[in-house]
Amino acid sequence: MDEQVSGTQHDEEEISLVDLFSVIIRYRKVIAVGTGIAVCAAALYLFVLPHIFPSLNKEKYEVQYALSVIRVPPSLNSEFPEVTKEVTKTDAFASRVFSLVNDPSFIAAVFKAYPFTDAKVKKLDPYEYNSYIRQTVLKESLNFELSDSTLLVTCMSSDIDSVKKFIIELVNALNTQLKSTLSPQFARISLKTENIISENRNFLESSTVDVQSLNSLLQIKSDLDVLIGTDQFVTVSSDAFVVGVPQKRMMNLVIVFFAAFFLFVFIAFLLNAVANKKKIRSVPKKS
Repeated sequence: MDEQVSGTQHDEEEISLVDLFSVIIRYRKVIAVGTGIAVCAAALYLFVLPHIFPSLNKEKYEVQYALSVIRVPPSLNSEFPEVTKEVTKTDAFASRVFSLVNDPSFIAAVFKAYPFTDAKVKKLDPYEYNSYIRQTVLKESLNFELSDSTLLVTCMSSDIDSVKKFIIELVNALNTQLKSTLSPQFARISLKTENIISENRNFLESSTVDVQSLNSLLQIKSDLDVLIGTDQFVTVSSDAFVVGVPQKRMMNLVIVFFAAFFLFVFIAFLLNAVANKKKIRSVPKKS
C-alpha cells in the first residue's frame, strides 16, 4: 500500500514537471517577449535615462565633513566637567557639541532649514516630520562620530550642495547654542575671578607661592576674555570628503529579469488554464 502511495506521488511530481515545461514551451513567445520588454525597460530606466535626464540620476554620495571644536583652556578644566556620560576622556566643549547633535529636536530644526534627502519634508506635518527625523535621517542619512575635539559628520545624499548648506547651518546653530549656554558660565567665573584678584592682590603678591596663584588667576581671566569674545566654538576644519555609493544597478537588472520571468510564467499558466476550459466547453456532451 505504501509503495502504491509513493509511486502515485512520484507520478504526480513527474506530471507537474511535464506540465510546467509544456506550458513554458507552448507559451515561450509570451514569456520571452514579456521578460525581454521588462528587462529592456528596466535597463533604459537604470542606465540610459539618468544620462538624458539628470533629475532621474539617483546616485548617492557619502559626504563627510570634519568639524573642529575649540578646546577648554587648561586653566578652566575644573570649571567645565564633561557632560556626556557616553564620551569618556573628551574635552568638555566637544562633549557638549556631541550631546547637541544627538538631540533629535536640535537636528530637526537644522534639517528643516536645509534638508539634503529626497523627501519633501515641508509637506510633512509635525508628527510625521519628527518621526522621519528619528527613524530615517538619524538612522540612515546622518551619522556623527567624535574623536578628541573633532566631530566627523557623515551625510548620505544625492545632492552634495545641499549637504554643504546643511553643514553651514549646523555649524551656525551649534555656535549659537554654545554661545547662549556658555556665556552665563563665562560671566560667572570671570566675576568670581575678578573678585578674588581685587580682594587679595596685595596678599597674593607677598610671596613666591602666592604670586604663582595670582598668575594662575590672571591666566584664567585672560582665557575667559578670549572665550567671551569668540563666536566660533565650532568651525569646518576641512573640505568635504566625497565617496560615491555603488548603486547596484546590474543587481537590480538581474532581479527585474527573474521577477519578470516568473511573472510571465504565471501568466502563461493562466492562459493555459483558460485555453483548457475552452476546450472542455467545446467538447460535445454525450447524450
